[in-house]
Amino acid sequence: RAKFPEALSIFVRTNRYYKNHQLLNNALSQKHLMFGLMKLYVDEHIAFSQKFAPRYYIAKIIRGVWSIFAFRQQFKELSLTMTSSADRTFLKFLNTIITDSLYLLESSSKILISIHDFEKKVHLNQFNSPRERVVAEQSLDTQRLKGFLLCETEILNMIATLSRSYPEPFINSIMIDRVATILNYLLGILVGKKNHMLIVKTPQRYNFKPKMLMMLVVSIYLNFSHSNPDAF
Repeated sequence: RAKFPEALSIFVRTNRYYKNHQLLNNALSQKHLMFGLMKLYVDEHIAFSQKFAPRYYIAKIIRGVWSIFAFRQQFKELSLTMTSSADRTFLKFLNTIITDSLYLLESSSKILISIHDFEKKVHLNQFNSPRERVVAEQSLDTQRLKGFLLCETEILNMIATLSRSYPEPFINSIMIDRVATILNYLLGILVGKKNHMLIVKTPQRYNFKPKMLMMLVVSIYLNFSHSNPDAF
């Protein structure tokens, strides 16, 4: 189940041919794919440690099919029943992608700070032995950082894409306080007083693109402010 989004993403690539693929032009796909992806995104049966790989590909797929009207319409129709439907998948999906954006960036920032501190110690020659340095370097969890930041960028991209067309579900009375709080927190991480602690020598090595992340958060703000200037 967790591998399905990765396999499906093969058919949804950013090129001029994918729109004509029979999988995406299929009537059943255009009616049910968006809901199915949301359902899979919030699937509680996937272990926490395995959640973010499929979520990365789901975000990628949703962005990939967004230019096709049928899928945008599917999202809009689901959004209109988010509070009245007995099935709370759509509402849960919105809550989860917003929560993921916070968890991934917050977790990544902690690892980046560790790398920053490590590089500072190397620069000041503060390790007592080569072995101590190697042990410290091996504890940095850089592989998890790469995956988290790749996923964070894709999820923020997806939120920006969705909210550009349909900001209303994100800023209704149920969601608006949570969304605003988390966006403020994300900005605080990226441009706050401690952002200098996120500076590392080779950010691209870890998929860390702070300017892009900041631009995505700001674009999401702008999407909401255009729809509801008083709230944002």
